Amino acid sequence: MRQQYSVKPCSESDVKHTHSPASSVVRYYISAEEVEWDYSPNRVWELEKHHATEEDSPGSVFVGRGENRIGPRYKKAVYIQYTDDTFRTQTELQPEQLHLGILGPIIRVEVGEEVLITFKNRASRPYSIHAHGVVTTDTHTPVQPGYMTEFRWEVPESSGPGVSDPNCISYAYYSTVDFVKDVFSGLLGPLVVCRQGVLQRGAEGGTRKRKDVEREFALLFMVFDENESWYLDDNIRTYLHTDPSNFTMDDNFIESNKMHGINGKLYGNLHGLTMSNGQTVDWYLLGMGNEVDIHTVHFHAETFTYKTDSVHRADVFDLFPGTFQTVEMTAGNPGTWLLHCHVADHIHAGMETTFTITEKTSRAPGIGGSISTLLLPLLLTVLH
Repeated sequence: MRQQYSVKPCSESDVKHTHSPASSVVRYYISAEEVEWDYSPNRVWELEKHHATEEDSPGSVFVGRGENRIGPRYKKAVYIQYTDDTFRTQTELQPEQLHLGILGPIIRVEVGEEVLITFKNRASRPYSIHAHGVVTTDTHTPVQPGYMTEFRWEVPESSGPGVSDPNCISYAYYSTVDFVKDVFSGLLGPLVVCRQGVLQRGAEGGTRKRKDVEREFALLFMVFDENESWYLDDNIRTYLHTDPSNFTMDDNFIESNKMHGINGKLYGNLHGLTMSNGQTVDWYLLGMGNEVDIHTVHFHAETFTYKTDSVHRADVFDLFPGTFQTVEMTAGNPGTWLLHCHVADHIHAGMETTFTITEKTSRAPGIGGSISTLLLPLLLTVLH
């Protein structure tokens, strides 16, 4: 389902589109690297919620190990940010970035700026980095393993927020050497385009923050189909200790490789969604994937607003593959609350986590705070 279109030059009498030089250049240093990814490092949430043992839990289909089930760990490729073009020092992950999970860094840019990405491929096969929403050149060009190149993204006014949009709108970036396999292998991240004057001045790359909100979170709701990953054979060899050419991929095996994740984490294993009572919070909701990726993103105990032709208030937002939305929230109900896709099959498959709103005077919980077993009975009561 693919087609090309052409844009022809206008005649002299038609409207002319002028090109303005970039107001500034924002630099990012990003690599593609292969890692061992664990979708569900802790099964406490899953087992207590379903009142089950590991063998009886519906989660065992996906995160249990067996003769024909790989389990929760897979070889994947991810985008990683570095401090400069030597690619020796990774950009230090800040507490507010812990929630990104498998996603690459949030790339923030204002209308009128240009993004210059120095991309190094440290993986074992060709990859690239391409973005929705902005003007790109040559970003479909494969970068061979071990090589480095630069990509430029222009951000004209047409890429930015419209009159009725929030101050920043969200897109995604990803590898497009083979769009399907590259994305299912793990290579994607959030791109945020803001109005002029919204981002802090004098800050470079991932250190740039917004001046108009206090917290930002990017959430990808997507079923990672490991059957479509470049690394399926590697994962069969590594975790099933079997030659892929001699392995029978039956329906149960294929189903077990469909990981229903939020930022690549299942069953409450995504952490870092913490804010204080009264803070202004923007959520960048990203939808990618296949025909099964119809997700109803539900925030318990809170509402948000989203803008189209007017402002709408809700606690659920619908996502589809290739759709992106910024929703705006003022945190107002301290506690730890459920955040999940409301599709029943996706709930059983693990597309759930929690977010925590602390009192302003209290200390924010650590990384594990979003899965506290002390709060689990309350969450189960809310579910029922």
